[in-house]
Amino acid sequence: MKRVVPFSVLLTCLGVGIIAFWGLDGRSRLDTSSNMRTWMAMKDIRIALESYRVEYGHFPGQAIQVHASDVRVTTVGPLVDCLMGEKSEWNPKAIRFVEFPDARGGKFGYLPAVGDLPSQVVDLWGQPYVILLDTDGDQRIRNPDATNSDTALFLMPTSPPPAFLPLETAVYSFGKDQAGSTGDDIVSWRLSYPTPDSAF
Repeated sequence: MKRVVPFSVLLTCLGVGIIAFWGLDGRSRLDTSSNMRTWMAMKDIRIALESYRVEYGHFPGQAIQVHASDVRVTTVGPLVDCLMGEKSEWNPKAIRFVEFPDARGGKFGYLPAVGDLPSQVVDLWGQPYVILLDTDGDQRIRNPDATNSDTALFLMPTSPPPAFLPLETAVYSFGKDQAGSTGDDIVSWRLSYPTPDSAF
């Protein structure tokens, strides 16, 4: 005879499982989920920039304006339009290099241009991402961690953080506090919050 588990028992098990998963550290898990979503969006931006460079031989805007040093830009205006496939001086072939979800409530995704406000791609807190581009061709960019106020960065085996990163693109979000160079910045060159045990 087949044994049937009462529905109340199933609900109890489900509740215990949820409590075990979230535990007392539920807020931390939510933060980790937010970080991962943001990190994946930044990864998409980096891949789009590299794909653009493969197609056109330079980063967006570089053919129009020559830069003697690296460039810091945000995901606002022509850069966003260019990567999204809008035909322009920056993207004459109108190739779509990336797809972003529409932002809900002004957060996490694409915000189209409205009136005088340019289009944007924003993070979970409604702020544009910051992009660093190696436009001088020395295959390195200045490391924002070198001026970060988070003391955990200076407790790592490679501390203090190097002045430069051996990268040609880097993307970061100011995180929940919406302020740069603080402990909750989410960056493309580190997967999670730094800890003394983690590799740089």
